Amino acid sequence: MPATSPTTKSDTKRLVAGVAIGLIAASIGALYTVYARWGISRGMGTADLTALRFGAAGLATFPLLARVLWLDARVFMKRWRVWLLMAILAGTPFGLLIFGALQLAPQSHAAVFPFATMRVMGMVLSAWLLGDALTPRRIAGIAIVPAQTRPSGWPLPWPGFCSPSHGQLGGI
Repeated sequence: MPATSPTTKSDTKRLVAGVAIGLIAASIGALYTVYARWGISRGMGTADLTALRFGAAGLATFPLLARVLWLDARVFMKRWRVWLLMAILAGTPFGLLIFGALQLAPQSHAAVFPFATMRVMGMVLSAWLLGDALTPRRIAGIAIVPAQTRPSGWPLPWPGFCSPSHGQLGGI
Protein backbone atom coordinates (compact mmCIF):
# COMPACT_ATOMS: atom_id res chain seq x y z
CA MET A 1 0.00 0.00 0.00
CA PRO A 2 1.46 3.43 -0.92
CA ALA A 3 2.45 5.72 1.95
CA THR A 4 -0.09 8.35 0.90
CA SER A 5 -3.15 6.11 0.98
CA PRO A 6 -5.52 6.41 3.95
CA THR A 7 -4.64 4.03 6.78
CA THR A 8 -7.40 4.67 9.30
CA LYS A 9 -11.10 5.38 9.25
CA SER A 10 -10.32 8.99 10.15
CA ASP A 11 -7.93 9.30 7.19
CA THR A 12 -10.55 7.81 4.87
CA LYS A 13 -13.17 10.28 6.10
CA ARG A 14 -10.76 13.17 5.53
CA LEU A 15 -9.96 11.90 2.03
CA VAL A 16 -13.65 11.56 1.14
CA ALA A 17 -14.37 15.02 2.57
CA GLY A 18 -11.45 16.51 0.61
CA VAL A 19 -12.56 14.93 -2.66
CA ALA A 20 -16.16 16.06 -2.06
CA ILE A 21 -15.07 19.63 -1.34
CA GLY A 22 -12.86 19.58 -4.45
CA LEU A 23 -15.77 18.40 -6.60
CA ILE A 24 -18.04 21.07 -5.12
CA ALA A 25 -15.43 23.76 -5.81
CA ALA A 26 -15.00 22.53 -9.40
CA SER A 27 -18.78 22.52 -9.86
CA ILE A 28 -19.04 26.08 -8.57
CA GLY A 29 -16.30 27.14 -11.00
CA ALA A 30 -18.07 25.43 -13.89
CA LEU A 31 -21.43 26.90 -12.96
CA TYR A 32 -19.83 30.33 -12.75
CA THR A 33 -19.16 30.36 -16.49
CA VAL A 34 -22.40 28.56 -17.38
CA TYR A 35 -24.59 31.06 -15.55
CA ALA A 36 -22.53 34.01 -16.78
CA ARG A 37 -23.07 32.86 -20.35
CA TRP A 38 -26.75 32.25 -19.57
CA GLY A 39 -27.09 35.79 -18.20
CA ILE A 40 -25.32 37.26 -21.21
CA SER A 41 -27.61 35.35 -23.59
CA ARG A 42 -30.62 36.83 -21.77
CA GLY A 43 -29.45 40.41 -22.08
CA MET A 44 -27.50 40.97 -18.87
CA GLY A 45 -24.58 43.30 -19.31
CA THR A 46 -21.15 43.38 -17.75
CA ALA A 47 -22.23 45.74 -14.97
CA ASP A 48 -25.32 43.62 -14.19
CA LEU A 49 -23.30 40.43 -13.82
CA THR A 50 -20.59 42.16 -11.79
CA ALA A 51 -23.13 43.68 -9.39
CA LEU A 52 -24.88 40.34 -9.01
CA ARG A 53 -21.66 38.42 -8.36
CA PHE A 54 -20.04 40.83 -5.93
CA GLY A 55 -23.26 42.03 -4.34
CA ALA A 56 -24.27 38.50 -3.38
CA ALA A 57 -20.74 37.62 -2.24
CA GLY A 58 -20.51 40.83 -0.23
CA LEU A 59 -23.79 40.19 1.53
CA ALA A 60 -22.85 36.57 2.25
CA THR A 61 -19.40 37.37 3.67
CA PHE A 62 -20.16 40.64 5.46
CA PRO A 63 -21.06 38.92 8.75
CA LEU A 64 -17.67 37.18 8.72
CA LEU A 65 -15.86 40.46 8.08
CA ALA A 66 -17.80 42.16 10.86
CA ARG A 67 -16.95 39.31 13.26
CA VAL A 68 -13.23 39.48 12.41
CA LEU A 69 -13.21 43.25 12.89
CA TRP A 70 -15.10 42.90 16.17
CA LEU A 71 -12.80 40.21 17.57
CA ASP A 72 -9.42 41.55 16.45
CA ALA A 73 -9.42 44.63 14.26
CA ARG A 74 -5.68 45.28 14.67
CA VAL A 75 -4.72 42.08 12.81
CA PHE A 76 -6.94 43.10 9.92
CA MET A 77 -5.85 46.74 9.98
CA LYS A 78 -2.16 45.86 10.20
CA ARG A 79 -2.14 44.94 6.51
CA TRP A 80 -4.91 47.22 5.27
CA ARG A 81 -2.95 48.26 2.18
CA VAL A 82 -2.66 44.65 1.02
CA TRP A 83 -6.37 44.03 1.67
CA LEU A 84 -7.30 47.20 -0.19
CA LEU A 85 -5.11 46.29 -3.16
CA MET A 86 -6.58 42.77 -3.26
CA ALA A 87 -10.11 44.18 -3.10
CA ILE A 88 -9.32 46.53 -5.98
CA LEU A 89 -7.63 43.88 -8.13
CA ALA A 90 -10.03 41.02 -7.39
CA GLY A 91 -13.17 43.10 -6.97
CA THR A 92 -15.26 45.12 -9.36
CA PRO A 93 -12.54 45.76 -11.99
CA PHE A 94 -11.97 42.00 -12.22
CA GLY A 95 -15.70 41.38 -12.60
CA LEU A 96 -16.07 44.01 -15.29
CA LEU A 97 -13.08 42.62 -17.17
CA ILE A 98 -14.05 38.96 -16.91
CA PHE A 99 -17.72 39.45 -17.77
CA GLY A 100 -16.79 41.76 -20.64
CA ALA A 101 -14.43 39.10 -21.97
CA LEU A 102 -17.10 36.39 -21.59
CA GLN A 103 -19.33 38.36 -23.95
CA LEU A 104 -16.65 38.18 -26.64
CA ALA A 105 -15.05 34.79 -26.05
CA PRO A 106 -16.26 31.44 -27.33
CA GLN A 107 -17.50 29.03 -24.67
CA SER A 108 -14.39 26.87 -24.79
CA HIS A 109 -12.25 29.88 -23.88
CA ALA A 110 -14.64 31.03 -21.17
CA ALA A 111 -14.26 27.70 -19.40
CA VAL A 112 -10.46 27.62 -19.51
CA PHE A 113 -8.77 31.01 -19.61
CA PRO A 114 -10.20 32.79 -16.54
CA PHE A 115 -9.39 29.98 -14.13
CA ALA A 116 -5.95 29.27 -15.55
CA THR A 117 -4.92 32.91 -15.52
CA MET A 118 -6.32 33.44 -12.01
CA ARG A 119 -3.94 30.82 -10.66
CA VAL A 120 -0.96 32.38 -12.41
CA MET A 121 -1.81 35.88 -11.22
CA GLY A 122 -2.48 34.52 -7.72
CA MET A 123 1.05 33.12 -7.57
CA VAL A 124 2.59 36.28 -9.01
CA LEU A 125 0.65 38.60 -6.69
CA SER A 126 1.32 36.46 -3.61
CA ALA A 127 5.03 36.58 -4.42
CA TRP A 128 4.93 40.34 -4.88
CA LEU A 129 2.54 41.33 -2.08
CA LEU A 130 3.02 38.60 0.51
CA GLY A 131 6.62 37.63 -0.14
CA ASP A 132 5.83 34.01 -1.07
CA ALA A 133 8.80 32.39 -2.77
CA LEU A 134 8.55 31.67 -6.48
CA THR A 135 10.11 28.22 -6.34
CA PRO A 136 11.29 26.48 -9.51
CA ARG A 137 8.13 24.34 -9.34
CA ARG A 138 5.88 27.44 -9.25
CA ILE A 139 7.81 29.10 -12.07
CA ALA A 140 7.39 25.93 -14.14
CA GLY A 141 3.65 26.01 -13.38
CA ILE A 142 3.45 29.63 -14.47
CA ALA A 143 5.22 28.76 -17.73
CA ILE A 144 3.02 25.72 -18.39
CA VAL A 145 -0.32 27.57 -18.14
CA PRO A 146 0.09 29.67 -21.30
CA ALA A 147 1.47 26.65 -23.13
CA GLN A 148 -1.60 24.61 -22.17
CA THR A 149 -4.23 27.26 -22.83
CA ARG A 150 -2.82 28.63 -26.10
CA PRO A 151 -3.75 25.65 -28.32
CA SER A 152 -7.46 26.17 -27.63
CA GLY A 153 -7.25 29.40 -29.61
CA TRP A 154 -5.29 28.05 -32.55
CA PRO A 155 -7.15 27.40 -35.78
CA LEU A 156 -6.87 23.78 -36.87
CA PRO A 157 -6.16 22.60 -40.43
CA TRP A 158 -9.63 21.09 -40.93
CA PRO A 159 -12.22 23.56 -42.23
CA GLY A 160 -15.06 24.15 -39.79
CA PHE A 161 -13.46 22.09 -37.04
CA CYS A 162 -12.66 25.08 -34.84
CA SER A 163 -14.54 28.19 -35.78
CA PRO A 164 -15.90 31.20 -33.89
CA SER A 165 -19.45 30.15 -34.74
CA HIS A 166 -18.95 26.85 -32.90
CA GLY A 167 -16.96 28.35 -30.05
CA GLN A 168 -15.17 25.09 -29.44
CA LEU A 169 -13.57 22.16 -31.18
CA GLY A 170 -15.91 20.61 -33.65
CA GLY A 171 -18.92 22.39 -32.19
CA ILE A 172 -19.05 19.86 -29.37
